Amino acid sequence: MSWLEAAVKGLKPGGFIVVEGYAKHPQAPPSAAFGPNELLKLFMDRNLHVVRYEDVKAEPDWLKLDGVVRMFARKPN
Repeated sequence: MSWLEAAVKGLKPGGFIVVEGYAKHPQAPPSAAFGPNELLKLFMDRNLHVVRYEDVKAEPDWLKLDGVVRMFARKPN
């Protein structure tokens, strides 16, 4: 089971999921880097309501790269 399947399966109705990763970059870990809208597309058909999605030019605190991808979604009741 992938991390995505496990995360969605573990959500209770009304539960939230937050995912944050890197924008694709040669130095970014491949398992935590997402291209434009890639993270959003991964969750598209998972019966979740995306509350907020960001694909921004910003430097994360944990690694000096230029680009952060964030998603906040909720499983319906």
